[in-house]
Amino acid sequence: ILYLVSAILLSVIILLLVLKPVQKAMFTSGFSASASEVLILLAFQVISGYMYLMLGILASLFMAGLAAGSYTGKFNKRGPDYKNTFLLQLVSGLLMIATAIILLTENRTVIYISLFVTIFIIAFLTGKQYSVSVSNNDSSLPYSYSVDLLGAALGGLLPVILFIPQFGIVNTFFILAGLHLLVSVMVITK
Repeated sequence: ILYLVSAILLSVIILLLVLKPVQKAMFTSGFSASASEVLILLAFQVISGYMYLMLGILASLFMAGLAAGSYTGKFNKRGPDYKNTFLLQLVSGLLMIATAIILLTENRTVIYISLFVTIFIIAFLTGKQYSVSVSNNDSSLPYSYSVDLLGAALGGLLPVILFIPQFGIVNTFFILAGLHLLVSVMVITK
């Protein structure tokens, strides 16, 4: 399994090097959204012991965030929008850092409310990133959906088999933050 994980990580690095800036951001958003959803579900389980009770609420908040973020796409300008892509990646990275710090607090009420808000905001930012990505009028349009799906699939897989067992929930949020911040720099320096 170590070889498989190494091959996947190497493929992700190569992918981030060859994709266009907006596609890099879309891949990262999909990856981070899926990973965050898994992390938040596990955090609820660890903190309270009743994840299944909250599963429907968390999934609904996630879907509502995606829909709200995607809806804002009708207000996007056409063509490559590197400024918004950069800002979305930067805000996503900062949100991951804030979530990790909040998980270190001992106040359960603050953690619960924060996780509900966080899952909505993460999904909103992902939906908004998708709408920015598809507002481009170039030949890379079909790839936005593909890299989003690939990122989401790997975001559901890699954290579960590699990051969470090795680094824990909080540090995995820091890893996601680092990924977003790295991609935000890659977008702005295109």
